[in-house]
Amino acid sequence: MLVGVIHRCPTIAAVDSDNSMKTIQTELPEKIYEKALDLVNQGWFRDEQDIFSEAIRRYVDSHRPDLMEKFIRDDIEWGLHGDD
Repeated sequence: MLVGVIHRCPTIAAVDSDNSMKTIQTELPEKIYEKALDLVNQGWFRDEQDIFSEAIRRYVDSHRPDLMEKFIRDDIEWGLHGDD
């Protein structure tokens, strides 16, 4: 259940491997947006677009099908045989 205000995020552009840009628009909870702005204001990111593009890139990199399959197989193995 989502609680709180949804903030309309500014437009986010993502770079393809051929350096072309794709533009998306999304909504997110106010608290996440505020935390993102804090990181921008502290100088960790140039702007809102930078932090959200980095977040999407990291998510996509960490959720590749081959990695997800490995994690699922590891979970199944642990569930069947345990590790303790």
